[in-house]
Amino acid sequence: HEGGPLHLPAVLELARQLGEAVRYLARNGIVHGDIKPANVLLAPGGLAKLCDFGFAQVRRRGPGAQSSPTPFGTPAYASPEQVEGVTDLDSRADLYGLGATMFHLASGRMPPAADPWGGLPGVPAGTPLQLRWLLNRLMAPERADRYRAPEEFLADLSHLATLRSRSFRRRPAAEFRLDFA
Repeated sequence: HEGGPLHLPAVLELARQLGEAVRYLARNGIVHGDIKPANVLLAPGGLAKLCDFGFAQVRRRGPGAQSSPTPFGTPAYASPEQVEGVTDLDSRADLYGLGATMFHLASGRMPPAADPWGGLPGVPAGTPLQLRWLLNRLMAPERADRYRAPEEFLADLSHLATLRSRSFRRRPAAEFRLDFA
């Protein structure tokens, strides 16, 4: 993605579609391994298509099965465990890439390196608190601190969309009364 940040509703919709793709892959034992803006194609009507499965791993099933070690994706979008060469990857690696992609789309900038202290540096001022929370959870340096499954992310994203669609009427201060009697 080039040309600056996207509007928040567009970022959230693309995140939803990519979350659905990660859910599908996870259900089928596949780790994409290179989720980034350049690997997301937009079809007419705004339908996101995840492409470039050159780094994908199919997780072997059964006792003691592990994925084969494979070089993984683009460092700026790769999870810390991918960079470290961990071979027992799961959907949390793809969720990290989804978070890094969301960061890029929301800020217009490459995602920062993971902060081992757990913060997400470089989130632009004015980024809504709820989006910051999602990004921090998706891009947590420790995979145990990330969403355990795409379904959890999609549930939080749905909740965020519901909150954003409500219109809250601010009550004038004159309507509030304190009664200490």
